[in-house]
Amino acid sequence: MQSVNPLVDLAAILAVLGTAATTLRMIYLLMRGRRPQARRVLARWGISALAYLMVSLSASALRPERSIGLGERWCFDEWCVSVDRITSRSASTGTLYTLGLQTYNAGRRPQRALYPWMFIRDADGRHYQPSTPDWATSVEASVAPHASHRFPVDFLVSANARQLGFVTNHGSGTPCNLLPALVFISQGGCLFGKFDSIRLH
Repeated sequence: MQSVNPLVDLAAILAVLGTAATTLRMIYLLMRGRRPQARRVLARWGISALAYLMVSLSASALRPERSIGLGERWCFDEWCVSVDRITSRSASTGTLYTLGLQTYNAGRRPQRALYPWMFIRDADGRHYQPSTPDWATSVEASVAPHASHRFPVDFLVSANARQLGFVTNHGSGTPCNLLPALVFISQGGCLFGKFDSIRLH
């Protein structure tokens, strides 16, 4: 499953370029002493920005959560991840799940996922962070074109947890970075407690 929509990226790029052009235009007008015209430019930009944010938030709120199957590749552009196997055992404070993860490079150049984050989520909305030390180092490892990298990651989950799903992404180091969530249309599901995930059981 592809998580990134090229049209969403294009809309975000155009919004950023439009903001930059508006800023330069306002600086020019202020330097020329055209304050009324600068205020009109700022007002038009404000209306456009508000409309863009409303569209982005509405799309994020209405977009359903997507569920990915075990062994299915979950791709973020050309970098993909999948859960190939699951093992579990009882622990003193819950159940220890070990996920066999595989990252895959679908591109023509080496790929790596910087500033990753991941957690397991249950039906009650509880999040369980990885308990494997230095797990991020394995995720950030460079993967050659059309090659894979396999590694395990442990999660300690409550014994009564049900309907578990594996959630991940990268680039921000945190599950919900406000600016990308607002700028990238339909990508701010985390603001509404919505996350795509790989079904574990």
